[in-house]
Amino acid sequence: MKTLSFDIETYSDQPLAKTGVYAVSLEELGDSFSDGTTPEQAFDAKMLDDAINRFLRALPDDARNTFIGRYYFFDSLKEVATYCGMSEAKAKSMLYRTRQSLKAYLVKEGFDL
Repeated sequence: MKTLSFDIETYSDQPLAKTGVYAVSLEELGDSFSDGTTPEQAFDAKMLDDAINRFLRALPDDARNTFIGRYYFFDSLKEVATYCGMSEAKAKSMLYRTRQSLKAYLVKEGFDL
């Protein structure tokens, strides 16, 4: 996943006495995550979500609609092709190219796939 770093002392009135304070704070926040994820995992997931959304917003409408229909709504390839007004072969090809572009985009953004 993408590794981010920032200087916590920049956002504080007082410098941290120990670097362990940050770890303890994250551990305390961990109690707020009932699904078993750590705060770090939740942050990484949010960063990934934001990157995918930026990628999708930049796509042409037809590519975005086929991708969302297939992978968000889990529609069949035939259904996606029908409501996007294209052949199944074209929809399949567009989905493949979009997946390849998404992978390249995420790698460029610093995500380990």
